[in-house]
Amino acid sequence: MRLTVSLLLSVSLFGCVDAGLCEPIASTTLDQVPATLSATGLYAAGSSSVLAANVKAYRPRFELWADGAEKSRWILLPPGTRIDTANMDFWQFPQGTKVWKEFRVDGKRVETRLMQKFGAGREDWLLVSYLWAEDQADATPVPEGVEGALGTTHTVPSAEDCQACHAHVASHVLGFAAIQLNHDAPAGELNLAALVAADLLTEAPTTSLEIPGTQTEQAALGYLHANCGNCHNQARIDNEAKLRCENPLSGTDLLLRVGKLGSTKETPTYDTTGHFAQAPFSSLAKRVARPASEEGSMPPLGRSTVDQAAVDTLNAWVKEQAK
Repeated sequence: MRLTVSLLLSVSLFGCVDAGLCEPIASTTLDQVPATLSATGLYAAGSSSVLAANVKAYRPRFELWADGAEKSRWILLPPGTRIDTANMDFWQFPQGTKVWKEFRVDGKRVETRLMQKFGAGREDWLLVSYLWAEDQADATPVPEGVEGALGTTHTVPSAEDCQACHAHVASHVLGFAAIQLNHDAPAGELNLAALVAADLLTEAPTTSLEIPGTQTEQAALGYLHANCGNCHNQARIDNEAKLRCENPLSGTDLLLRVGKLGSTKETPTYDTTGHFAQAPFSSLAKRVARPASEEGSMPPLGRSTVDQAAVDTLNAWVKEQAK
């Protein structure tokens, strides 16, 4: 099955989706996309539920809000390969890596996203979503996206929207890195310790990865890292994609970094937004609280409802800082 999709990005770094705010990224061809999800290597032969033997589950410590949908994540690393972790914040994955993310609404599988490293280059990633059939027998690719998938309020993103989130960071993969995987995990599920033990990383972390601050500060930093940092960061790649946008708050950096976790004030989040009781952070918290239908709501993609728990956390943090 041959699918060709022109991926044009128009997302400002403060999240406004509006034509002309950003330089477009280069057109990308999704070539030879498997016609069904079961043919991507996620499942054992003849199954649409039993995982293939070399596919491993994982979960990030801080999750991206998706209207409360249940999610599962899996990764496949080609045998005999390791992840290049020379830059501990932006891992580089070997050619042949595949990453999946499944979304369930009311227990029903609605969408599974696939990221596949098809070449050796840093940008050689294929991103496409699969929509599950009503009978849950299998899923098929929908590169143009789908609103109200399977009669739910869930929106399956287009390949263009996938790029809008993933192409801002050098690793492309979000949620599978040192800080996000530094937590306890059930047996059989990958985390940082399991990756180190299995010798799947070229280098192991040598500094502490603990998130600093109070419980509220940790939750706020983690939320901003997972939900905002992929766009709002000062390590954006400057390559063929040319993701440079007009942004009055261009100094915003909400992505946590290994080696900058000694204290809350040492994090890029604190350093680049100033004291959080003041304008930049207060404005950001208000944007997260806005309904998705309102201009300037945050995040601008992948949600239709407000993450009230996140709003409460951010407001609590603002109050803590104001004291």
